Amino acid sequence: LLDGDDPSLQVLAAAELASRSTLRSQLTRRERRHLQATVRDARRSPVARAQLLDAAQFHAAEFGSGWAPVAQAVVAEEPVSLQPGQPNERLVWSAFQLLGAADVRLRRATLARWATSGNGALAEQALLLLRRNNPDAEAAAIASALATPGLSPGTAEFLRDHQRRLLLNTNPPR
Repeated sequence: LLDGDDPSLQVLAAAELASRSTLRSQLTRRERRHLQATVRDARRSPVARAQLLDAAQFHAAEFGSGWAPVAQAVVAEEPVSLQPGQPNERLVWSAFQLLGAADVRLRRATLARWATSGNGALAEQALLLLRRNNPDAEAAAIASALATPGLSPGTAEFLRDHQRRLLLNTNPPR
């Protein structure tokens, strides 16, 4: 079902796999690699792909290791939209959550591009991971994102607030 063309069936299959311990416990190494390839496959439902990433994080014993590079590929390769409400937002959120929990360092450019996302939560996750990986790069990423033509008003407002908080934290009033 995950390999079929019907996104609804892909979501159903991913949900079944994520929720049924009897299915998860029977996963072979080959099947785990296939699930990882499914998450990387942009032709598959972003909801199903997100469900698999979430399951890999919450059921690591059954899903095995090797999911951080999959999440890195999602963050690096998924398109960033300046407008909110895009179909891949949950997928990218799941990837950020897995990477944050695994304490994985991401390239500065990979994270900085998400600061322009129309989804303020994704922009914030990217900036927080950037701060953790490279604190000096956060302010530059915010300034660059604010200079992006077509930036959504909600993201621009979030970035200005985030920038103010960052300045207060780095230069506290006396």
